[in-house]
Amino acid sequence: MICSELASPNVQRVLPSNTVAQAAALIDMSQEDLLVVCGPNDIPLGVVTARDIVERVVAKNLPPALTRVDEILSGPALFVLANASLDLACAVMGDEGVTRLLVLDPAGTVQGLITLRDVLLHGADELALATARRIGSRRSRSQAPRTEVPPIPPTSASADWEPSPEAHATNAAREEAALVLKGGVNELKEFP
Repeated sequence: MICSELASPNVQRVLPSNTVAQAAALIDMSQEDLLVVCGPNDIPLGVVTARDIVERVVAKNLPPALTRVDEILSGPALFVLANASLDLACAVMGDEGVTRLLVLDPAGTVQGLITLRDVLLHGADELALATARRIGSRRSRSQAPRTEVPPIPPTSASADWEPSPEAHATNAAREEAALVLKGGVNELKEFP
């Protein structure tokens, strides 16, 4: 099987000059969390994901309406050619630890997107499982452990200030978000 047979042609594109606010609106409207940043002639320069927006804009308090997409994109874009075998796509996914690859035509323009989900649904069982395992093991090795953020003392801090027991309590929403960031599944739980 070749990649063009599995690739989804529904790939959302943005220009490097678009703002992050425009990109976020497109992500929200399309329900796709990956946008391809294309230059002239539909040549991909990189990608922007919802996670990129959170980590590179929101977490740093940058103004989304003034921050350009080309300031936060991940690039260069990883891809396979449309006539490449599914085996090659799986090898690239596993080597790079990614779950999505652009599919380009011979001229280098975006033809579609192939995902790990496509491989799992349509690829050979052994190939799909091996690819998923390689991606998972690569991601778990590359993620540095996150440190806990200490509680912020009150503004009128005294020398005998102690964090409340609730400050150390388990936060179910935070645990679920951490699980999703590590590649787990969000089961849309309601939190107290």
